[in-house]
Amino acid sequence: MTQHMKFQTGHTQLIFLKTKSFILQKKFLLEVEKLKQLNYEIFFFFLTISLFLSCASTSKSLYYWGNYENTFYQKVNKPGDETTQKHIEEIKSIIEKANKNNTKYKVGPGIYAELGYYMLAKGNSEEANSYFAKEISLFPESTTTTKFISK
Repeated sequence: MTQHMKFQTGHTQLIFLKTKSFILQKKFLLEVEKLKQLNYEIFFFFLTISLFLSCASTSKSLYYWGNYENTFYQKVNKPGDETTQKHIEEIKSIIEKANKNNTKYKVGPGIYAELGYYMLAKGNSEEANSYFAKEISLFPESTTTTKFISK
């Protein structure tokens, strides 16, 4: 079934042919657009869920760091005997807590070497060497750096 519609505009006469296939094609295109919109919505929904789930997961550390970051920051930003001593005490606290039998975390890499460095700077070379040896035994890959620091 074909319908002819005539429109008069100025000097031209337009004949617009409306067929069932044209109407069906138009409806089909509208449905495709709706599906595209729905696909975008589904995509963004799953993207949002993925982002929330990835942010919710936290990584567990193998090492116990205590308050190392804060005391080191204070030592660097306000250099002096007081902040250095607080940092040394924090390092000793980290070692003590990590070495407890009920703690599942280990002393982090570089902790023993740093404490050894501070002991060497204070003139306690025997104590420093024991910390350097402990660092090398726990983290053999730090041997070169630890030996360089210990000189």
